[in-house]
Amino acid sequence: PCGVGDLQKGEKYMNMDYIFFSTMQHAGDIAILNVSYDIACQWSKHLWQHMGQYPSTIHLCHHNNKTVTFLVPKFHLPAHIKLCQITYSHNLLKGMEQMDGEVPECGWANINPVTTNTQEMGPGSHHDILDNRFGNFNWKKFTNMGEYNQCMYLINYHIHNFEDFNNPLQYERPEQAAEWTLAVEQWELDSSQENPFASTGKSPTQAAIWLNLSQQEAKNLKHGMDYSLHEEVSHSMLISSGMEIEDQQ
Repeated sequence: PCGVGDLQKGEKYMNMDYIFFSTMQHAGDIAILNVSYDIACQWSKHLWQHMGQYPSTIHLCHHNNKTVTFLVPKFHLPAHIKLCQITYSHNLLKGMEQMDGEVPECGWANINPVTTNTQEMGPGSHHDILDNRFGNFNWKKFTNMGEYNQCMYLINYHIHNFEDFNNPLQYERPEQAAEWTLAVEQWELDSSQENPFASTGKSPTQAAIWLNLSQQEAKNLKHGMDYSLHEEVSHSMLISSGMEIEDQQ
């Protein structure tokens, strides 16, 4: 309830704050909140300070005693910087399974055809039509969800795949596996700890990669090995051309 609001122009913070707090007034008994939003990395920074500017009736009471985690949906996350990708990822949060956080976006395709009609309506009819449309969409989604047996099959399937990946690591590298497991569990308990998913190495530059490929090609030619697909196009040139074409698309 109270999870939809009218926007003047664009998604301003004040609009999103009001909609969020209006929804959260019904979440007083919930101890764990996972909040997913396209720009949660920026929007969440001063959210609790902003709450003081709104009526006390929509304040999220005792939020300091709740576990509130802000996330960015999976489709939007790759456009963010690396720090965001390891801090606001659904994949790295315990208990999130394979949730992508994009489902609220999918509903807009169902609502868009209604906008032409609602533009000419007064507030009452406008809200009634949208409430009816949202309710219909939610009901169809709920009734078309997968059956329990299918869900259990997929759960067991993913558990089996994980064990196939994890068991050899436990056997071949027990010390490293134990060290990694401990680091992840500590981070899950306290996100202020060092993030174990942060990259500790430096990515090679494009120039360094081309130099390495050229040196390898020269070494192969010196030993009489030429794997080029064309006499005027080497492997490195082919890769470089492919990347340039990709950038132009």
